This record gives sequence, C-alpha cells and structure tokens, in this order.
Amino acid sequence: MDEGRVQERLRDLGEAELGLGRWRWDLRRQSLTWSAEQREIYGLAPDAPEPGVLQFFQMIHPEDRDRLFAAVGEFLTHRKTRQSHSFRIIRADGSIGRVLSHGRLILGADGAAIGITGIDVELPGAEGDEAAGDLEPAQVHVSTRLAGLTTRDEQDALLRVALGAGRMTVWQLDLVRRVVQLGGDAARLFGVQNLPREIPAALFETRVDAADLPALRNAEAAALRGEPMQVELRLTLAGGGHRWLRLVGETQRDRDGQPERIVGVAYDISARKRAEAQLCESEEHYRDVFSAIDEGFCICEMVTDAAGEPIDYRFLEANPLFESMTGLSNPMGRTALELVPDLERHWIETYARVGLGRETLRFELPSDAMGRWFNVFATPLSAHGRFAMVFKDVTERRRSEEALRESEAMFRTVTSTMPQIVWSAQPGGQVDFLNQRWTDVTGAPARPADGEGWHAFFHPDDRAEMDLRWKQALATGEPYEIEHRLRHRDGCYRWMLGRALPVRDAEGRILRWMGSCTDIHDMKLAQQRRQLLLEEMDHRVKNILALVQAVARQSFGGIPEAAKARDAFYGRLQALAGAYSHLRHESWAQASLRQIIGTSVAGCGAKAEAVTLDGPDVMLPPRSAVPLSMAVHELCTNAMKYGALSAREGRVTIRWTQLPDARLHLVWAEADGPHVVPPSRAGFGVRMIETVLAAEVAGTVKLDFRPEGVRCDIEIAMPAPEVPSAGAPPLSA
Repeated sequence: MDEGRVQERLRDLGEAELGLGRWRWDLRRQSLTWSAEQREIYGLAPDAPEPGVLQFFQMIHPEDRDRLFAAVGEFLTHRKTRQSHSFRIIRADGSIGRVLSHGRLILGADGAAIGITGIDVELPGAEGDEAAGDLEPAQVHVSTRLAGLTTRDEQDALLRVALGAGRMTVWQLDLVRRVVQLGGDAARLFGVQNLPREIPAALFETRVDAADLPALRNAEAAALRGEPMQVELRLTLAGGGHRWLRLVGETQRDRDGQPERIVGVAYDISARKRAEAQLCESEEHYRDVFSAIDEGFCICEMVTDAAGEPIDYRFLEANPLFESMTGLSNPMGRTALELVPDLERHWIETYARVGLGRETLRFELPSDAMGRWFNVFATPLSAHGRFAMVFKDVTERRRSEEALRESEAMFRTVTSTMPQIVWSAQPGGQVDFLNQRWTDVTGAPARPADGEGWHAFFHPDDRAEMDLRWKQALATGEPYEIEHRLRHRDGCYRWMLGRALPVRDAEGRILRWMGSCTDIHDMKLAQQRRQLLLEEMDHRVKNILALVQAVARQSFGGIPEAAKARDAFYGRLQALAGAYSHLRHESWAQASLRQIIGTSVAGCGAKAEAVTLDGPDVMLPPRSAVPLSMAVHELCTNAMKYGALSAREGRVTIRWTQLPDARLHLVWAEADGPHVVPPSRAGFGVRMIETVLAAEVAGTVKLDFRPEGVRCDIEIAMPAPEVPSAGAPPLSA
C-alpha cells in the first residue's frame, strides 16, 4: 500500500478517535455519502442504506429544521465558501442529540455548485434541550471563526470543540519553572484516581516510555523554534501497562519575545494505535492473500472532470499478477489512459457504474487496444469513487472457444453434406449428435437419441449383435464395426455399415466416439447377384468337366492301345478340376498357391513325404492359378514315370519366391532319382506348359535335364488378386 494511502487511512483513524463524521452531498445526483463515524453520530447501523437528502432533513429536530433549511438555501444562493451550523437531530432510536456541522462548497469548472463536503462533531448537551437559533456564547465564537478558517485552522477549531465535549485534556509547560500544569481529565490519562494540577516536568518524563523520550524532547525543541509541537508517545500507567497520547501544542512568548510556556492539548490515541496495529496486520495479511491468488487484483479510483463526469480511472494498488494479466508495468498512481491511450470508452463507463454508481458487477469484455479478453468482478469501496476488482485474462479461453465454435460450425457443415449418417457418442455410449442425414434417411429429428429411440430404427434380428459389439467396443476401446439393417422413412429396411472409432486425449483417455452409418444396400444386392452367378458357373464347370470325361471314356474305352493317352488325359482333367475347386472356395477371385500345388501332387499319387514345399503364402488370381496347376501336374506326372518320384529314395523340392517386379519365380528340383538322360525331342506336356503359361500369364519355362535330377524354373506375372467380399446375408426384412 502506498504512503499516501496509509496516511489517509491513519487520518481516518484519527477522525474516528475524535468522533468526527465526514459527509458529502452530491448536488447533481442529490445523494449523500456518509463515513462510518457520521452514521454512528446519527444512530444508523453500519450496514444501513445510505440516507437520501429527504431522509437527512427528516432526521433534524422539527424545531431546527426550517432554520437549517433556510441557512442551506442562503449558503447555496450566495455561494459562500464555508458555513457552520449547530442543530439537534433525532437518531434512529428516537434519542435527541446535538451536532456542530461545518461544510465547504464545491464548485465546478463553470462556477456552478456541484457539491458540499463537510465534517460533523457531536456536541454535549442533555436530551430535550430547548431549541436555540444560535449556539451557546463560547460555541458561537467557535462557529463564527469556522466560517473563515483555513483547513489547518479548521482542524484546530474542531479539536477545541471536541475538547469542550470532554474528549481530551489541556496542558501547559512552564518553561521557567519546568512544571506541567494539567487539565481535569489528566488523572484518567495517567490511570490514577487523583493527580495534582501541577507536577514537575522531570516527573512527567519518568512516566514516558524511554523509547519515546527522544521524540518528546525533539518536539519541545521544535516548539521553541516556533514550529508546531506534535508528538505521539506511550505513557506508563500507575497500575502497569501503557497508554498512547498525542500531544499538540504551541509556544507562547513573553513581552520580550522569549519563550514562556508551551500550551497544548493531549488526547488518548490508544484505540487508534490498536487500530493502526490491526490495520498493519490486516494490510500485511491482505497483501499476502492478494499476492498469492491466481488472479489479478487492483484498487482504483475514478477520475472525473469539473462537472463530475467520469473521464478516466487511476490505479492505487495492484498485486504481482496484475502485470502478467494485463501486460501493463508499474501501474500504481497512473491512470488507465496513461497506460493504454487507446483504451475503449466502455471500460471507463463500466467502472463508473461501480465507483460512482455503487453497483457491484461481474462481466466479461474484450479490449482491442490491449488485445485481450478479461473476466472481471468489480465492487465499490467505502470511499466515494473508489472500487476494487479481481480479474483474469481469459484471452486464450475465448480464442479456444471461438476456434471450437468455428470447428463445430465447419464440422456441422461438412457432415451435413456427407451422404453417410454421422453420429457421436459420449465415453459411456450415449449418442449426443446426429447429422441431418439421419433425418433424411429415417424421417426422425436429428437430435440425440436414447437407447430405445436409437434401437427402434434397427431390424429386430440385428439388435442383439449390435448391442454386444457396442458394449465390447466401449469396454475395450477397440473400433466398432457391424453390418445391420436400418428402417427408412418409407418403412423398408436397408443394409448399413456401422463404424465408430474412439477420440482420445494425450493421455489415451477416450473423450468421445465418432461414428458413421454408410448405406451398402446396393452393394449387398450386387454381392448376392455375383454369388448366384459364381454358384451357377461352378455348377456348369463341373458339368462340363464331367461331360468331357464321359466323352473321353466312351471314345477311348474300347481301344487298348489308347489307354496310356486316356490316363494322361484324365490326370490333366483332375488337375484342372482341382484348380477350379480352389477358385470356387474363394468365390472365383483367388486361390492359394500352396493348396494348388498340394492338390496337383496328390492327384498324381505321389507320397506326401517325398515332396517338400517351401515358400510364402501367395494368393493367385484365376488367370494364374489354372495354368500353374496344369504345369505342376505335368512335372509331377513325369517324375512319377521317369524321374525322382519313380525311385524309393527320390524326392522333389518345390520352392517359390515373389520378385520385386510383381512376378513369381517357382523352382521344381528333383534329386536321388534315376540317372537323367535328356529327351531327343520335347514332349506334349512340355509344349503345353510353355504354351499355356506364355499365353495366359506372360510366363517363361526353363527345363534343365541334369543327370542328378530334372530342374524346372517357371516365372509368371503376378497381377493383384481381387479380395473377395463376405457373402451377403438375406435381404428380406
């Protein structure tokens, strides 16, 4: 707290000690502002509403009211600078008191009266005193002098009134005899029953706390130099303990101008000192509290022009967070417009409602000049025009909120244009958003649906499986996916693909689920038609192969010398049928290379332990599967007749690898069979392998009739196989 603020608070404490009440009358607003001491003089509770002008005049004794009203009218009409009046008041509890009131006129820049400010002091007098148009003789003298006094003289005069009211005692120090003469209330100040009217100065000094003696002697020396004497000291009481006194005096001189005595007053300021200590403790506690809070805090006062209109506000105090919250350095004693020249007018108008209008406000406003948003709580203080505020810089929050609003608007715009139903759910599974497509499809409002409302649109046969998978997804956090039927606005069910993924924060916690429902009904119909065609083709292929085999049997069955050719033909038909069988199981989209080789080898009657398969899992498209199956069949048949598989210890290794250029390299290698003699010419099987592979899959075949065993290198193109779709469930509802 700055020095000026401390001095002002201590001055208020001093006035409270003397029972001086401060007041202000705003002539423009016709409102009164009273200090706590003024309220006490008039018998008002501390928390009672501020009295209005009419209420104030009603509190004046009826016999004095007209006189005071006329005096105030004359005061304003003739624009007297100062005026004092004594009158009786009727307190809130009905008791009657007497006050001496001194007021000073406040003029605006145009010379018009805009207010009166003053001080009241309660005068002694029994309840029910007769009305008097004037004061008692001694008080009339004081009242007359008050009208033309300076501020300092005014304070001295009011102290004299307080002295007459029994609030202090007088004293004088005889500088020649070094004795102190005391007034009638001195015994109380010293804490004794009786005290001589005159005591040696040295004896008085023995009752002064040793720590305060230098200040007392310095004050006396100042008085001898012609300066006012003012000192505060602790007096040791007879029964123990201390009492704080304030001594105020001035030097009187003899005819020769030599100091003769110091005359003054002493009053007990112990209560004020206790209040000061409590104030310091409170201020320290207040400072600690507001230094520790995580919000900005400051005390301000409104700055007005000559007409009393608000034009700025000044910062009186601020906590450490003020600077970081506002970006303003060293604000104490400076005004808002000094710190931010382009500050918007609405800040001054808003705080004027608090400091001048006595409103308590909570609001959130931006300052373009400061480039920040502030959340503010502002409340008026007891001093007119002053207010305190607690505030936070909420710029980042507001930016985040704005970004969120823009993001939500963009999200809703995007989702409203999507052909899919888009939805979101809370971590517990409650659906809290549906896009417009939901209404377009179902005819139901696009608002969050509870469990029953959501389920009502799903096919009864699908609900149990949907519930099971959704609960599993919620429990595990794994993606949710299911095909289900949804009732459309025309009452028909259509197949949908439902999917949802969890949205997680940085720690992996699920914030919400985002999902979609895609119409796959037409795709389901296409799958069904495709499946029917595949089944029909499979049936026809089987019939054709059976028919060809029957024709061959009828054609060559009665010709003994054609038996070998017939058996070879049957073997080739079986290899072809085996390849078709594998393709049929994969919906004619692809077939496993390992299974094709295994079926072809087994169809030749070779022992499984004599053949080793080595290679990765490779899926072949139909265009590659059939000719490769025929090639393996021909190699295996030849090995069974003439090669390694014709011998007991013979073996065959079939190894394949995928090449980088989307080709497949397969090696057939025989070992431990009969000695191989290269044929004089290529047989039908070799010619068929080379022809079919070259024509169908751009393949190459290289046969090497090595003495230790035949080796065949086959290389074919590997077009990507089509991934089959799952079989379509029934479309009926």
